[in-house]
Amino acid sequence: MKQYLTEKSDTYQPKYIQKAITVPRMHIFGGSTNEQTFLTDTTGNRRFWCVEAGKVIKQELFLEMKEQLWAEALAAYDAGEEWTLTTEEREMLEEANGQFQMEDPLAAYLQETLPLYTDQFFSTNMLMQRVLKDYKEKVHPKGLAAAMRTLGWEKSKTRTGDQVLNGYKRPTKAALDQEESLLE
Repeated sequence: MKQYLTEKSDTYQPKYIQKAITVPRMHIFGGSTNEQTFLTDTTGNRRFWCVEAGKVIKQELFLEMKEQLWAEALAAYDAGEEWTLTTEEREMLEEANGQFQMEDPLAAYLQETLPLYTDQFFSTNMLMQRVLKDYKEKVHPKGLAAAMRTLGWEKSKTRTGDQVLNGYKRPTKAALDQEESLLE
């Protein structure tokens, strides 16, 4: 779904035409849900702009305003206004979307388990064999990477003899304090 939403063009074969044609995307997607938490993929959430709509949407009023909204958007675009998010706006979006993020059970397990270890570095294999040995679900390395990022661990490398190990470096107290202050 991430790739489909990110595509800038669509290819299709019109009726009575023998060749498929590729055209630029000229639409946006909208959706709704009754769920409070529905974002499941920490790497794909940047594609979504979640807005809480409230209890009732005044559809007639929206339809009356629709053309005006599009006209204002086009005028802003034609005037050269930025139409992509700045770094600050992207951070605000990620923070706002956080309230709709489903809790990752792997991140929750690691948050409880990792403090039991004093190691400052864990290779992916060490995590799988030692820390996650009692975890009941199958763990994919990408899911593990996302969970470790969520917990503030940074990707890192360390050398053991001739071998270079890829893994994660424990966050410093200062980094954890800074992350906690951002969440308040």
